[in-house]
Amino acid sequence: MIPLLTISPCSLLILALPTVTHLRFVIWLLIGLVVYFAYGSRRSGAAEDAA
Repeated sequence: MIPLLTISPCSLLILALPTVTHLRFVIWLLIGLVVYFAYGSRRSGAAEDAA
């Protein structure tokens, strides 16, 4: 019950942020995902098995 009650105030705080903050978040998230998957694909044991 408590987690559900905290979702709405947190959502309102996030929505109150400027648009540029949301844009920066998305850009850094995409950069992080690229780095994560690029690093993981090179060091994955499954990648060695496929080759």
